[in-house]
Amino acid sequence: MLAAALVIVGIAAAVAQLGFASSIVYHRGGPFQHNFRSTFLIGLGAVVCVAGPLAWIGVTTLFESRLQPQVYTVAGLATLTAAFAYLTTLSQISADLKVFNLLRNAVALMMLICVSAVMLLENGIAQYDWVLNLQITVTGLATLAAAFWIWKAMTEGRQVATDYKAIKFSAVAIYAGHQHITALIGVLLSNIDKIVILEIGRPDEVGFYALAFALSRQIAMVQDSVSISLFSRYAGKDNSTLSENVLKAFRTTFMPMLIVSTLAALASPWMIPTIFGSAFAACALPFSILAFEAVIGAGSWTLAQRFNAGGRPGLVALRQVTSLLPVFIGIFFLPEQDESSYLASLMLLGSFTRLLATILIYPLVLKEPPPRLLPTKQDLLSIQSFVRHRLSRSGLQ
Repeated sequence: MLAAALVIVGIAAAVAQLGFASSIVYHRGGPFQHNFRSTFLIGLGAVVCVAGPLAWIGVTTLFESRLQPQVYTVAGLATLTAAFAYLTTLSQISADLKVFNLLRNAVALMMLICVSAVMLLENGIAQYDWVLNLQITVTGLATLAAAFWIWKAMTEGRQVATDYKAIKFSAVAIYAGHQHITALIGVLLSNIDKIVILEIGRPDEVGFYALAFALSRQIAMVQDSVSISLFSRYAGKDNSTLSENVLKAFRTTFMPMLIVSTLAALASPWMIPTIFGSAFAACALPFSILAFEAVIGAGSWTLAQRFNAGGRPGLVALRQVTSLLPVFIGIFFLPEQDESSYLASLMLLGSFTRLLATILIYPLVLKEPPPRLLPTKQDLLSIQSFVRHRLSRSGLQ
């Protein structure tokens, strides 16, 4: 039931974002004049008003008999999670991403500590209602801290040149709408497998798939961080080096992380039972498939920053829509056994379609050469120089 509750919370929080945070980051980083504090408050109010009702609808529609006693708890957690996600995205107004990285990791770390403490007190068993209440407390505190920092950053202002273009709320809202369409498709793509497995899968298979999915996301963390950095640094700016840096980031991360995913897949039949116990051996195959899916999907998202940060979110939506087709068609042929591996394979097919569509957009729409998959010699020299610099700063060289 905890997995079902957290899936509903995650989907409701993601759907409620409405694209305002990304739009503020984009326009505030560019040559635009606007009352961003007002738009910030409007966006926050909209996010809070949408998330709770969405979670309530999700509980009463999909899991009424099993989650009904916790419906208001789930709705409250969705509201706080949505507000925190909104504020976390907004923290990208600081291009060094220190606050963003702190917020992104703070809740997970605090929850790990709290749940571990509860398990010790409860003889190794943490009831799901306890976990939900702890999540509300931790997320609420983190949201207050994030709101304080964001408001302070917004009120401190920024340097506005005389040639900056004044824009109305409608311009920010239109860009937010484009971003939200992309986000909605992304939410559907990243959660359709979990919704299906929750509806038809056995309880043990739901747990296996949830673990396999969560573990596979860790492999793409480097690529995700690079994509976030690209958007934060170049969003809204007239920077001629955007395309070059996006392509370089893709070349230097895609193949190395594909190698890492291959090694993780090969090791999974031994690694997962060793860490989680022999009962979780069935996670190995879906994890292996999802490991490749995570890297391929993250690679396509890195390339998509060329459109996202460049002010063309409609192209991002186009690639998202393209990848929906094979996933939806495949769901109609869901087998009666081994649903986890089949759904993982559909997710992999969707990620590959998304990557292919993104690569084709470069020559067909942008009239630029298609991205290379392998790093160049100069890329390897840059990586070598970066590693040496980091080792030198840490005193290891």
